[in-house]
Amino acid sequence: MSDLYENPMGLMGFEFVEFVSPTPGVLEPLFEKLGFTLVARHRSKQVVLYRQGDINFIVNNEPNSVASYFGAEHGPSACGLAFRVKDAHQAYARALELGAQPVDIPTGPMELRLPAIKGIGGAPLCLIDRFEDGKSIYDIDFEYLPGVDCHPVGHGSRLSTISRTTSIVAAWRTGRRSTRSSRCRRPHFLWSGSGRRRRQGTEGRGR
Repeated sequence: MSDLYENPMGLMGFEFVEFVSPTPGVLEPLFEKLGFTLVARHRSKQVVLYRQGDINFIVNNEPNSVASYFGAEHGPSACGLAFRVKDAHQAYARALELGAQPVDIPTGPMELRLPAIKGIGGAPLCLIDRFEDGKSIYDIDFEYLPGVDCHPVGHGSRLSTISRTTSIVAAWRTGRRSTRSSRCRRPHFLWSGSGRRRRQGTEGRGR
């Protein structure tokens, strides 16, 4: 019998959620009210990093980018997502083998090229295997603000981690999506981004 607890993609959690808005300055005040702190700016792009606990929110205001085109179509929204994985190249190869479509994200000077596949609505799903302090994608692609706490705990509810996300798919596309995603995991269980196992029927609500 197949191992129902297998984690074939090597998922280890969420790395970041990327947001965009056609109108700059709409999302940032909301994140601050939720307890997030601006901790870093991208070295070569109009991109900033907000953080609270282990949650990383990226706001992408770079013109003529994948994010900007997504925002023009969908309005203020989550335009990308990154998963932590044990081996990014192995997970990327497996995803392509199972029919995922690659996404080429243009890089700036000295910027890391992140393996990514096309998600719902064309949103890139990045696969990240370097997330240790001092070696993370933020240490290379971003510059931390002077004097800022790089790991703020937030305030109020003090959010710490993302346990799962929810995507809305048109009814006529659900069959195709479920068929493809089922090949990336073992049957009878759904995998949250944290790598925790949940029986089908319990993994549906976002937090």
